[in-house]
Amino acid sequence: MRIYRFELKKLLSSVAVWGFLAACLSVNMAFVCNSRDPYGDFIGTVSKQTGYVLNNDFYDKLSKLTVEKAHADYLERLKIETENVEDVFEGYNAKRIGERYIEAAKLEGIFAEAMRHKYTRLQKVTDEKAKNDESLSLYFAGSTYYRHQFLFNDLIGVLLTEGALASVLLALLAAGYEGIYRTENLVYSSKKGREILRPKLFASLSA
Repeated sequence: MRIYRFELKKLLSSVAVWGFLAACLSVNMAFVCNSRDPYGDFIGTVSKQTGYVLNNDFYDKLSKLTVEKAHADYLERLKIETENVEDVFEGYNAKRIGERYIEAAKLEGIFAEAMRHKYTRLQKVTDEKAKNDESLSLYFAGSTYYRHQFLFNDLIGVLLTEGALASVLLALLAAGYEGIYRTENLVYSSKKGREILRPKLFASLSA
C-alpha cells in the first residue's frame, strides 16, 4: 500500500497529466462556445418569464410577451410549436399495451402474469407523470433535438475520447516512469523491484 500511494502521488503530481487535462478543458470550452443554437438560447431566455410548464399561465404570458424585432421570428415559431400540445400521459392505458404484448408473444402462465405486473407498475408511473404534467414541459421546444444531438452525440463523444486518452497516458506514464528517470536498471534488477509493476497498475487505474 505504501508503494501504491507513492506511485499514485507520482501520477497525480505529473505536469504532463495536468497539462493534458488543461488542454482537454480548453478543447471542451471551445467546443461548447462554438455550438450555435440561437433559437435554443432564445427559448432559455424567455422561459424565465413564461415558465416551463405548458399550462394556461404559460400561454397567457406568452401571448403578452414582447421581444426585440430581431427575435420576432423566434417568438412566432415558439407560439406555433407550443400550440395545442397534448399531455401524452393523460389517459395512457398501459394495461392494454401489456395485453397486446401477451397476445403477440402468445404468453401464458407466469410469463403472462409477469408481463401484466410489469405494465401495472408502468401505469402507476404514467399516472404520476400525468399528474405532474411532465409531458407538458417546454424544455427547448423545436430545438430539443439539436440540443440532444450536440450533448449525446458530439460532446459526450469528445469526453469519452479524452477519457480514453487520459487512461492510456496514465498507464504509459506509470509503466515508463523508471525509464524516464533512468532508474529501471536498478529497480527491475531484483524480483522485489519487478513486483512494483502491480502497484503501478493499480495506481494508474485509480488515477
